[in-house]
Amino acid sequence: MLTYALLLVMTTAMSPPGLSMSPLNGLVYSGDPVGFPLTVGAYAIAPYTPLEIQVLKRPGLDPTLDANWVVLATMNTDPLPIKWNANSPVTLYYAATQVTPVPSNPTPEQAARWPPGKFVQLRILAKDYPGNQVLPTFDVATFFQCSNDNLETNWVDFVTICGSALPGAAVMSTVNNPADLHAGVKTYNYLGRKGDATQLATLLYYSTSGLPSTLNGFKQQYNFPTNEASAVYYNDADLGFGREMHCKSFGAPLGTGVACYVSNYGTNARQAAFPADSMKALTLAHGGHDAFATVAMVYTPPNLVDAIKFIVYDANGQQLATAPLDSTGAHASVPNNCLGCHGLNSTAYLVQNPALITVSQDARFLPFDPFSFKYLSEGDAQAQREGFRKLNALVALTPMSPATSQFIQGLYGGKQPSDPTAVATDRFIPFAWNTNNADRTIYMGVVKPFCRGCHMTSTSSSLDFDSPSDFSPQYVHEAPCSSSHLMPHAEQTLRLFWNSGARAYLTQRYQVANACSP
Repeated sequence: MLTYALLLVMTTAMSPPGLSMSPLNGLVYSGDPVGFPLTVGAYAIAPYTPLEIQVLKRPGLDPTLDANWVVLATMNTDPLPIKWNANSPVTLYYAATQVTPVPSNPTPEQAARWPPGKFVQLRILAKDYPGNQVLPTFDVATFFQCSNDNLETNWVDFVTICGSALPGAAVMSTVNNPADLHAGVKTYNYLGRKGDATQLATLLYYSTSGLPSTLNGFKQQYNFPTNEASAVYYNDADLGFGREMHCKSFGAPLGTGVACYVSNYGTNARQAAFPADSMKALTLAHGGHDAFATVAMVYTPPNLVDAIKFIVYDANGQQLATAPLDSTGAHASVPNNCLGCHGLNSTAYLVQNPALITVSQDARFLPFDPFSFKYLSEGDAQAQREGFRKLNALVALTPMSPATSQFIQGLYGGKQPSDPTAVATDRFIPFAWNTNNADRTIYMGVVKPFCRGCHMTSTSSSLDFDSPSDFSPQYVHEAPCSSSHLMPHAEQTLRLFWNSGARAYLTQRYQVANACSP
């Protein structure tokens, strides 16, 4: 019979000495870091194992250098064994305690561990193992889905499959969110990358578009609601409105066109809000009246200049030359602010006359990701899924970038949305992002929730973000982690980004020196 000591040597040679279960990497905390206790929990393969909890001296320091870490606390695993599951070859022993990275009345060195609006980074060392091994941890962005998929996996394989490839566990402070700090500040550049047009230029654009000047006229021209696809949802990921979407195809001389209109709902009837209260906006949207504005979009083949057109109607259904989409209202001109997302390579430019706007052929319809929206209830979410499938089938009739085409097919598990048997899944990850745990975390924790919706419409392969090669330390530093917060480009998306663990993932993966400061 093997002695316990020999079994321990054999096990440590084949596997890590345990695993850290809390905090998960990318956890968020909305309060003041000073005096806030964090629960730290871990398993090791032996009882009474001394575990050392360390804290990074400052976020953004090189976590591979031991000199950048200091001891915060110690704990020992329990004597009572815990079975991971029936398939686990080794019993585990648990330990947990609370630590306060920044105590009350901290010294400057202690306060630097977790500045408000940044993150604190922890790691746990097993002291009885060669080299004082760091216990592997897990990322919020991937942990829960991976756990559900691997409930019966033994713990060693579970670490390999689901474990974080990023160094340590970071807990993000979400105070000083720049979207809230900049709320209503006119100089902030939300949706401003396409420039601005005068109201006269927009009205002339409307007059040459062939689109009706009233919403009722638009519906009549394209024969709504006959054979339309529709869905009601709260667009949580980018604008923060309740939305009532209607789309349909129509016959055109050179092929099949697609026309859509989406009515937008705020917290109160006929009033915009940035963002709107989701439940109140959804209640109004399901009522089908009291929208504060409606945006219409039409594709007429072939895909040439001005093949995709935009028009906005006010609460009374009359054409509107401006469409504020955030609290600043700084960039409200149409179609310029629409193009901030509807085709990253698209352009609204002046031709023939300084007031005449033309939209380049790179404008795009956006696909619908039903998992990025909010609904009145889970039952409501299920009820909308078939409408989204039909809407995506219509988007597939319009010009699509390669990344959008890949997304739509991946969303439906390889089937086309025109297939009535296609069912949406929230598991799509582009192949290039799905080869290792570090890239998967960046995709699931950053690209998918905060970048993909707009960037997949890019006709430039370097901007469509379908590959880790599209990210670089320089890009991360200059765009999402810049002091001017260039990305995400919409107010609601920026707010959600800074309320998430995304900055911790970016800093850890790309070694951003300023740790994405607010």
